Amino acid sequence: MIKYLIEKEFKQLLRNSFLPRLIFIFPCMIMLLMPWAANLEIKNIRMNIIDNDHSALSRRLVDKITASTYFRTTALPDSYKEGLEAIEAGCCLKFPEISRRTG
Repeated sequence: MIKYLIEKEFKQLLRNSFLPRLIFIFPCMIMLLMPWAANLEIKNIRMNIIDNDHSALSRRLVDKITASTYFRTTALPDSYKEGLEAIEAGCCLKFPEISRRTG
C-alpha cells in the first residue's frame, strides 16, 4: 500500500511542472523571510525596581538594569505593596525587589 502511494506521488510530481518548483522555492522563501517576520528578542519590558537596601551596590545594580535596552524602569516604589499596585494598574509587568543586607 505504501509503495503504491509513493509511486503515485512521484508520478504526480513529475507530471506537474509547478510542484518541483514549489518543493524547492517555498523552503528557500521561508528561510529568507522568517528572520524579518519572527524576532525572538524581547525589549522594552516595563519594570519597577524596589530597592530596600539603598546601598552603593544596589544603586549600581539598579543603574545597570535601567541602562539595559531590554528593560524600561517606570518607577522606583518604596514598598512591595506599591509595586503590586503598579502591576495591577498595568503600569509595569514585573518588579524585582532588592532586599536589605543582613550583615
